[in-house]
Amino acid sequence: MPPTLPSQTARFVTLVARGALAAWIAFTAACQRAAPPVAPGEPIPPPAELTLGTMDEECDGLIAALAAYKACPNLDEDDRYDLDAWSERAQQDFAAGKKAQPTRSARSPRRATRR
Repeated sequence: MPPTLPSQTARFVTLVARGALAAWIAFTAACQRAAPPVAPGEPIPPPAELTLGTMDEECDGLIAALAAYKACPNLDEDDRYDLDAWSERAQQDFAAGKKAQPTRSARSPRRATRR
């Protein structure tokens, strides 16, 4: 028996059927239910209370931390330049703070609490 549809029409119907099948597969894959939410973990404990040192100790600690970070091998030259600028600015600001002679309560160590 000869085919009932002309060859161009048969090709078109075949392409449409393949496209519909592909669309159905994509739609089915995209519309799956989401995975159930993850159960919450253990509560995070509150941070320990901080004890601050004197103004000089804290300032020197910040400059030392910047210097230690500058030694990181993953930094590029721009990052190192920025760290140098931050360190220099911090030293200038700390020197200005010492020159201003802050009150005793501003210089003395005290306990910081988080709210």
